[in-house]
Amino acid sequence: MEKEDPDIVCLTEHHLNKQERRIVNFENFYEARIFCRGRKGRGGMAVYVKKNIISKEVMVSDLNSEGDMEVCAVRCDEMGVIIACVYRPPSGNHKIFFSNMEKLLRRICNGDSTVIICGDFNINLLEKHNRQEICYGKRLIKLLDYYDLTASIETPIRITKSTSTLIDNIFTNQAKNTFTACNRDPGLSDHFSQVLHS
Repeated sequence: MEKEDPDIVCLTEHHLNKQERRIVNFENFYEARIFCRGRKGRGGMAVYVKKNIISKEVMVSDLNSEGDMEVCAVRCDEMGVIIACVYRPPSGNHKIFFSNMEKLLRRICNGDSTVIICGDFNINLLEKHNRQEICYGKRLIKLLDYYDLTASIETPIRITKSTSTLIDNIFTNQAKNTFTACNRDPGLSDHFSQVLHS
């Protein structure tokens, strides 16, 4: 975080419960929104914002379905941005995910704000062989495209000896020439981190 100096940090799969979240303390950041699982362990996501930036909650808690789609979102009016952090577990119900994802998009893509949706979608956008996975990838891209959102990351974010996948991303309605985006390996996870600079 010191190297990148972000204004906003989004985490997926933080694995914290409601009590454990209190021990997380990023210097110069505050917890703007967090979702912790209640019934199941693991999962969850959080948005942390620099202390000098005011954020407001975007009401999306009704779209949370543990194990299918988990989401939290904030609005930073002085930056003119809405950021949503999404986690879709690999074993989650695709029907629930796509239904709730469309509701999320309808809710946050209705004004002049820059919209950024980031997270772990567990839909491989580089899939070439599995027909079902290819279908889910096309469906996700088509849905996002309808709301003028495009993927900012096009390279693999998770690389193993036998696989190379693009299951995490940052989708935005910003014009391509107004930002840069890339993967970083912070050495903390089997996924790379994604960074977007506007």
